[in-house]
Amino acid sequence: MADYVFHIPLRKVSGLNKRLIEGYQLGLLFGLTPKQAREAIRLFEKVRTHPSWSNKRSNYALMVDCLYMMSKRYKTGVTVRKVVDITKKMRGKGTQPKLNEWVSDYEVLIA
Repeated sequence: MADYVFHIPLRKVSGLNKRLIEGYQLGLLFGLTPKQAREAIRLFEKVRTHPSWSNKRSNYALMVDCLYMMSKRYKTGVTVRKVVDITKKMRGKGTQPKLNEWVSDYEVLIA
């Protein structure tokens, strides 16, 4: 897992771009390659914009879930505890992946 990711001052970046930058940063910290992080971000966008998505998770939490899912798929070694620690360092509050809250309803998009 990467020890350091460059920091972009996100307060100066707008909505979608902020999510993408933060997604890449988190993905790298979760041990994903840039290509794998991009795959997770695309999954996030597919789920988030799906007509039946009912905001079971916030956008940020959904992004964390998708990145965690890809980290497990690519066996980066990240754990739930590491995800909580990483997100706490980035945002001041830890976010725990909770795939069980929505994945079964969106398996078609994940495949």
